[in-house]
Amino acid sequence: MSSLHTVNKSSSSADVLSSCLRTAMAGDTVLLIEDGVYACGGAQADQLLFSKLDPAIRLCALQEDLQARGIALSGDIHGRIEAISYTQFVELACQHTRTISWF
Repeated sequence: MSSLHTVNKSSSSADVLSSCLRTAMAGDTVLLIEDGVYACGGAQADQLLFSKLDPAIRLCALQEDLQARGIALSGDIHGRIEAISYTQFVELACQHTRTISWF
Protein backbone atom coordinates (compact mmCIF):
# COMPACT_ATOMS: atom_id res chain seq x y z
CA MET A 1 0.00 0.00 0.00
CA SER A 2 1.76 3.15 -1.21
CA SER A 3 1.10 6.68 -0.02
CA LEU A 4 1.30 10.11 -1.58
CA HIS A 5 2.55 12.56 1.05
CA THR A 6 1.87 16.25 0.37
CA VAL A 7 3.87 18.83 2.32
CA ASN A 8 2.67 22.44 2.14
CA LYS A 9 4.81 24.15 4.82
CA SER A 10 8.36 25.36 4.54
CA SER A 11 10.85 23.64 6.79
CA SER A 12 11.67 26.98 8.39
CA SER A 13 8.11 27.43 9.68
CA ALA A 14 7.41 23.91 10.85
CA ASP A 15 9.08 20.54 11.38
CA VAL A 16 6.56 19.01 9.00
CA LEU A 17 9.02 17.98 6.29
CA SER A 18 11.32 16.02 8.59
CA SER A 19 8.32 14.28 10.19
CA CYS A 20 7.00 13.35 6.76
CA LEU A 21 10.35 12.03 5.56
CA ARG A 22 10.73 9.90 8.71
CA THR A 23 7.32 8.35 7.98
CA ALA A 24 7.60 7.83 4.20
CA MET A 25 8.41 4.31 3.06
CA ALA A 26 9.74 2.69 -0.11
CA GLY A 27 7.19 3.05 -2.89
CA ASP A 28 5.77 6.30 -1.47
CA THR A 29 5.94 9.71 -3.13
CA VAL A 30 6.61 12.95 -1.25
CA LEU A 31 5.18 15.97 -3.08
CA LEU A 32 6.18 19.48 -2.04
CA ILE A 33 3.38 21.97 -2.69
CA GLU A 34 2.63 25.61 -1.80
CA ASP A 35 5.27 26.86 0.70
CA GLY A 36 6.63 23.31 0.97
CA VAL A 37 8.60 23.99 -2.23
CA TYR A 38 10.87 26.31 -0.25
CA ALA A 39 12.63 23.11 0.84
CA CYS A 40 13.96 23.01 -2.75
CA GLY A 41 15.78 26.29 -2.13
CA GLY A 42 18.94 24.54 -1.01
CA ALA A 43 18.97 25.13 2.75
CA GLN A 44 21.66 22.98 4.32
CA ALA A 45 19.22 21.27 6.70
CA ASP A 46 16.94 20.32 3.80
CA GLN A 47 19.88 19.01 1.76
CA LEU A 48 20.79 16.75 4.67
CA LEU A 49 17.21 15.47 4.96
CA PHE A 50 17.00 14.72 1.24
CA SER A 51 20.42 13.08 1.12
CA LYS A 52 19.35 10.56 3.77
CA LEU A 53 16.03 9.78 2.05
CA ASP A 54 15.57 6.21 0.80
CA PRO A 55 16.09 6.23 -3.00
CA ALA A 56 12.91 4.12 -3.31
CA ILE A 57 10.90 7.18 -2.20
CA ARG A 58 10.01 9.49 -5.07
CA LEU A 59 10.47 13.20 -4.35
CA CYS A 60 8.50 15.77 -6.38
CA ALA A 61 7.64 19.46 -6.29
CA LEU A 62 4.71 21.17 -7.96
CA GLN A 63 6.08 23.15 -10.92
CA GLU A 64 3.54 25.98 -10.62
CA ASP A 65 4.44 26.54 -6.96
CA LEU A 66 8.17 26.52 -7.77
CA GLN A 67 7.60 29.14 -10.47
CA ALA A 68 5.36 31.29 -8.26
CA ARG A 69 8.12 31.42 -5.63
CA GLY A 70 10.99 31.93 -8.09
CA ILE A 71 12.68 28.62 -7.29
CA ALA A 72 14.66 26.85 -10.00
CA LEU A 73 15.73 23.26 -9.46
CA SER A 74 19.52 23.17 -9.71
CA GLY A 75 22.39 21.88 -7.60
CA ASP A 76 23.09 18.68 -5.71
CA ILE A 77 19.75 17.95 -4.02
CA HIS A 78 17.74 18.89 -7.06
CA GLY A 79 18.85 15.88 -9.04
CA ARG A 80 16.59 14.07 -6.63
CA ILE A 81 13.54 16.36 -6.97
CA GLU A 82 11.24 16.08 -9.97
CA ALA A 83 9.10 19.08 -10.96
CA ILE A 84 5.57 17.98 -11.87
CA SER A 85 2.40 19.63 -13.21
CA TYR A 86 -1.08 19.70 -11.68
CA THR A 87 -2.09 16.95 -14.11
CA GLN A 88 0.74 14.77 -12.84
CA PHE A 89 -0.34 15.58 -9.26
CA VAL A 90 -3.78 14.14 -10.02
CA GLU A 91 -2.18 11.09 -11.64
CA LEU A 92 -0.07 10.53 -8.51
CA ALA A 93 -3.17 10.71 -6.33
CA CYS A 94 -4.80 8.04 -8.50
CA GLN A 95 -1.69 5.81 -8.48
CA HIS A 96 -1.32 5.71 -4.69
CA THR A 97 -3.63 3.91 -2.30
CA ARG A 98 -3.89 6.90 0.01
CA THR A 99 -2.92 10.55 0.27
CA ILE A 100 -1.52 12.00 3.49
CA SER A 101 -1.41 15.78 3.88
CA TRP A 102 1.29 17.25 6.12
CA PHE A 103 0.54 20.79 7.30
